[in-house]
Amino acid sequence: MKNAFDPKLNVTDNLRQVAAAELDAARSALAALPGDDPHDGIHAARKAIKRLRALLRLARPVLGKPLYRRENVRLRDAARRLSAVRDARALIDTFDTLAAHYAKRIDFSRMLPLRTALAADLVSVTLRRDQLSTSVAEVVDELEATAAAMAAWPLDDAAPKALARGLGRTHRRARKEWRQACEVHDPETLHAWRKRAKYLRHMYELMDGLEDAEAADHAAAFHALGDVLGEHHDLEVLRARLDALSGNPLDAVAESELRVVLRERQDALYAQALELGAPLLSTKPKKVRRFVREMLEAAFPG
Repeated sequence: MKNAFDPKLNVTDNLRQVAAAELDAARSALAALPGDDPHDGIHAARKAIKRLRALLRLARPVLGKPLYRRENVRLRDAARRLSAVRDARALIDTFDTLAAHYAKRIDFSRMLPLRTALAADLVSVTLRRDQLSTSVAEVVDELEATAAAMAAWPLDDAAPKALARGLGRTHRRARKEWRQACEVHDPETLHAWRKRAKYLRHMYELMDGLEDAEAADHAAAFHALGDVLGEHHDLEVLRARLDALSGNPLDAVAESELRVVLRERQDALYAQALELGAPLLSTKPKKVRRFVREMLEAAFPG
């Protein structure tokens, strides 16, 4: 199970314990990076940082805007320093997933020169050992700074009502982006919506330890939504990489076929995301805040 709230602890101790555990997870993943293929460790560190940023959003009403923004920007920038390896690996995985999806319809062997180019990108990024080592060291320094600052986070007055406000704020923004996505199939809007869906997933996952079935259902539903929006985003990044390649490795027919299935798959994912999002985000933030507050008050009556 992911790091989650423990009903035997109070709200303040839960926040501190989970934050410390996510920091430890990120630092441990980076400390154990292999030299030949650091992707898995970097991916694990980035996920831990993402979960920590979700916790920051949940606790924002307690932390206050200045402190929240300082810590969130620090962690956001730290994760970005690790993005090159993840992005290069994700492009290969996206190509393979697309090829598997359309294997019975299109001969993807004619598009393998593109995969070869993507693999070369990954090798190039991985072989920049000095640059990668510098980035990892900088991220570790930022994580240490967050760990040092954490002791002074003003969490002593954390209460269910405040956390409900934090989740409700993220829900409100996700709802706005869902409504915008319903109006137009815009990759930037969908990408912003994806990030919000992931934060909500992690927030509800924090409540897994409270054994609330509805919270678990929400976590699973936002997980599914985030996966669909994530695949849509990865396809958009693949399209951008194809646009940017100098000396396109594909012949005209293969490139045309690839662009057709890219658009077709994105259209299908767009429709699926809207279908998944409707039951989650048609609910007004006020009702969501009330549900979360009542659940947390039941778990932490004191």
